[in-house]
This record gives sequence, structure tokens and C-alpha cells, in this order.
Amino acid sequence: MQIQSLNKIIFFFIFFFTIAQIANSQIDRVEIEKADLLFKNNHLLEAEKIYNQNLESNKPAQKQILLKLAFIAKEKNNWLDELYFLSSYQSQKASWAISKRMNEIAEKRKLKGYDLDIWARLQWFYFNYYGYIISILIFPAILMGLSLFLKKIQNQSFSKNQVGIFLIYLIILLAINNFPSFISQGLCANTKTYARNFASSAAPVVQILPKGTHINYIFKRGDWVPCLIEGEIGYIKTKDLLFID
Repeated sequence: MQIQSLNKIIFFFIFFFTIAQIANSQIDRVEIEKADLLFKNNHLLEAEKIYNQNLESNKPAQKQILLKLAFIAKEKNNWLDELYFLSSYQSQKASWAISKRMNEIAEKRKLKGYDLDIWARLQWFYFNYYGYIISILIFPAILMGLSLFLKKIQNQSFSKNQVGIFLIYLIILLAINNFPSFISQGLCANTKTYARNFASSAAPVVQILPKGTHINYIFKRGDWVPCLIEGEIGYIKTKDLLFID
């Protein structure tokens, strides 16, 4: 009897949770449609407010919201916000047109980190041909794995080198599959952002970076972020950066 009652409680909990999720999704969709109408009619400030409120919660529409927020920032002549929203879009889906626009802003403001270099081209190629790249690379992994499996069930010997090569290939495949998500990005938020030799306010200054400078990092260390800036490591305070999710 107790088990049946518990099952009913679990069922109703799942049911109401699902209904609540659907209702919230419908509300978000209505809000975005309202913002889109305001945007279309050039009521940009009102649209901006709604877009910002729904940016994190509405994942399906997030990329389009980022582009519209970038456009609004451009109209407001807020180049830092425009760079931030374009960089956020670029981290999800690289676009050569977006790269060129960011490069234009950077050249005008004399900022670092927005060059149309091999890294930008590599990101564009990866995002546009991701499906083909993974499909091609996964085929040899399947063949190697199948070969080792058949040898195992047939009690045939295989060398440690074969297993090692297979594992290394899987690690490389995993890294490519997660590229470039393992590298995080940010923008310098202050007029003068100090990159230091180590994680301390007393450390020597390596570089003084202007507002809007693009930086890459892999992890945070407390109040400090070790950043890669033109091939040089510098520690920047977390409060001095705008982090790109």
C-alpha cells in the first residue's frame, strides 16, 4: 500500500514538473515573439530588456538573441557590448562574417586578440564541417576497436602497442570532438587591465591591456585567471574580465 502511494506521489510530481516546464517554455516563446516584434518596429531598448531577461533561459533561441543584442549595442554605439555578444555567438557557432566584424571593431580600437589568423579559420572550418570531420575520424576508431575485439574473442594475441595506439587515437578523437570548448574566453572590462607575472597584486605587470582585449584561458584559480595573451601567460583578476560562456 505504501509503495503504491509512493508511486502515485512520484507520478504526480513528474507530471506537474513536466507541465510546469512546458508552461515556462510557452511563456518564454511568447516573450521572445514580443521582443522580436519590438525589434522589428525599431523599439530597440524595450526589445533589449526582454532579450536580456531571456538570454540564459531560452537556449534554442540564444544564438539569434545574441545577434540581435549585438545589433542593438551597435546602434547604441556600445562597442564593448557588441564585441561581447558577437564573441558569445562565435563561441557557439563560428562565422567568418562575425569574425570580420569583430576584427573591424578591434582595428578601430587597436585591440588585440581579433586577428583573422589560422585560429579563426580553424574555428570556422570546425563549426561548419563538424559532422563530416567526426564521421571521417570515427571510422578508423571503429575498425581498430572491432579488430581488437575479434582478436580477443578468438583468443588471438595482440600487442600492447596496438592497444596503446587505439587508446591514443580515442583521446585525440575526444579532444577534437570537444574542440574548442576546452578553451574559455573573456574580454578585458576595464580601461586598463593589468596582466601580472603571477597571481598577486604585488606581482610585476607583464602587460597593460585596454578595454575589450580578447583573452583565452583554460581554468580559473580563485580570484585570478591565468590568461594566454599573444603567447605569453599573464594573471588577471576575475573582476576585471567579462567571461564568455
